[in-house]
Amino acid sequence: TVDTALGEQDFTIQGAKGGDFLGYALAAGDVSGDGVDDIIVAAPGAGGPDNARSGAGEAYVVLGSPELTGTIDVGQGQQNLTILGAAADDFLANFAASGDVNGDGIDDILLGTHMADGPEGQRADGGVAYVIFGASELEGTIDLASSEGFLPIWGADASDWLGFVLTAADVDGDGVDDLLISARNADGLDNSRNNAGEVYVIFGSAELPSKIDIAEQTQDVTIIGSDPNY
Repeated sequence: TVDTALGEQDFTIQGAKGGDFLGYALAAGDVSGDGVDDIIVAAPGAGGPDNARSGAGEAYVVLGSPELTGTIDVGQGQQNLTILGAAADDFLANFAASGDVNGDGIDDILLGTHMADGPEGQRADGGVAYVIFGASELEGTIDLASSEGFLPIWGADASDWLGFVLTAADVDGDGVDDLLISARNADGLDNSRNNAGEVYVIFGSAELPSKIDIAEQTQDVTIIGSDPNY
């Protein structure tokens, strides 16, 4: 038994403020490429830059190290990387994962925001998944409201909830991790199966595009739920 009330844990990451819900999503991977896994932790209730985007959410990276002890307070900016949700009520991130999807030998950060509204906010709750590519100098701030430094993957239709769950694995056996992303509320073939759900596979590659829109059928594999409302 470890009793955190007695401080028996080895290391603590503290949220910046009440209602941030730090730890709602959590993952680990060597996103800095130094041979030590790093911590990816999300606070979907966080309010973005100067708390001006209510519920936009934030995610943080704390780099792993043999000296990782004590407390990291993200309210004091003690994390290594901050990722800011693009818009109010995106709730970045409801799911987090990692994997080397561009084959450069460094794990990448995968974040799901199933309540995000798609390209230019035109698909309410269509969902967006983000890939933030790992790098040896991963620090500072990445603002997902910008258009550079990451790969967005947009749900095809409003209310699809793309990014509800996501992961990475080498499912085609080429040595590069692939993206697997669920859209829990997607409506199946020709939108004929209400909320049947869909899962998309996007094969990893050194030549991934700068953006992926599932509405354009640019995924490599689609798995469609068999029955409506399941």
